[in-house]
This record gives sequence, C-alpha cells and structure tokens, in this order.
Amino acid sequence: MLLWASYLCSIVLLLQYVAQPACADPVLASRVGFCKPVRLEATAEEKNRIVQCCLPALRRAVKRFKLPHVHHLRVRRPAHELANDVDYKRSDVRVSTSNAIGRHPTSFKLTRRAPTAADLRGTQAQNVNQLSEGVVFEHVRVPELMYVRFDVFLDSPTATAETDEDESAYVGTFTHLPSGVTTVTDLGQKMVHVEDDDMYRTLNIRFSTSLALKRLGVTDWNTDITVTVVPRFRPHGYGWNIKALKFDCLRQEFT
Repeated sequence: MLLWASYLCSIVLLLQYVAQPACADPVLASRVGFCKPVRLEATAEEKNRIVQCCLPALRRAVKRFKLPHVHHLRVRRPAHELANDVDYKRSDVRVSTSNAIGRHPTSFKLTRRAPTAADLRGTQAQNVNQLSEGVVFEHVRVPELMYVRFDVFLDSPTATAETDEDESAYVGTFTHLPSGVTTVTDLGQKMVHVEDDDMYRTLNIRFSTSLALKRLGVTDWNTDITVTVVPRFRPHGYGWNIKALKFDCLRQEFT
C-alpha cells in the first residue's frame, strides 16, 4: 500500500508541473529587425499591456526565388524522318558502300520489305503477324584469336562510343572472345600481327530490330533504315593491325 501511495503522489506532482503556464520574456523592440505588437496579460495596475516583440535583423540579403531557366532539349530525329524533310541534307548521313566493319563508326543502308507467307518456313509462327524482324551480317570474317566487340544502332548515324545504350535506337552488342589460346602468352598486351594465313571464323551475326523499330515509330514496311555499327576494338593485342572486318552482305530477316 505504501508503494502504491508513493506512485500516486508522484503522478499528481508530475501533472501539477506540466499544467504550469509557460512564460517567457519578450524581445524588446529595436531599430533593426521586424517588430510586431504583442498583447500581454492584464494586471491590476495596467489593463492594456502591449510590448513590441522583434525578430533579429537579417545577417544577409534576402534571395528572391527564381525559376530555373530550362533550355530546350535537342531531340535527334530518326534518319527515316530526316530523309523526307526538304531541309535535310543527304550529305549529313554518310552511308558506307563497302561491306566492312572498320575501327570507326560506320552506317549501312538497309532496304526493308513486308513479311510474306514464304518467311514462315522454318519458324514457329502461325501467321506473318507473329514474325519478328531482324538484321543479319552474313559471313563476317573474324580472326579466331582476336577480341572483337561492337554496338549496333538503328537510324542513328551520329552514334559514337559515348552513345548511351539506353537510347531507343540501340539494338544490341556483339562480342567475340578469343579461344584456344595456347601458344601466345599475354595475348591482350603483346602487339601481334594477324596474317592472311591465320585461322579465321566465318560468322552470321544476327540482331532483333522489332522493339527498336517500334520505339522509333517506324511502322511502314517500305521505310528504309540505316544500321550503324560502333566498334570497340582494342588498340593493342592480337589483331591490332586489322583495319576492318569484311562480310558478304547485310540483309533483313524474319524469325
């Protein structure tokens, strides 16, 4: 019982302390700062008690808020739209006429067509609407011991090694890793020439373009496009003297 009574007394004292009114001395008025009259509680001697409460003066000038200036974003127009523009200069898009992937970005023109019933052969599609469009670099001649990598973009003739892979025009990346390296040590560091009688691989490199064409808004089958290859070859190592990888043709395919 004594312990219970002590608990009750503690609670009563705590409530009395919390219920006390808060009081604070007002800040007296001064010549600097922002002041505002505040009415105080009346007393027996003075019924209307008013004092000037002031905020301290600002130490620095007020900065007015300004909306940031938004520059107009430059949106790259796809090549198939620029081709129909009267102000478009055809010389701005340089299309390669040789079937070679060099050490600099190269663009190739691709003539497209609509799928037919003949394209259903060898696929699992039931009709032409289920076919997926793609491009094929046929018979690319790659040295067997050479590291090869390049990115592919559609309707982006200005693409470079700094072009983001998140862009709508990005299609995919091809990478060829050296294999069977048993006689050459430190292949990635030594400057090893590739001779004509060295071993080569002949590859058919395929990329699916359906999603990229949809993102670019290309819906007409008669619209020709440009395929830009951005190489990322190593400046040293095996095959550093190779200036270009040759292939037979670039064609459209349906799968």
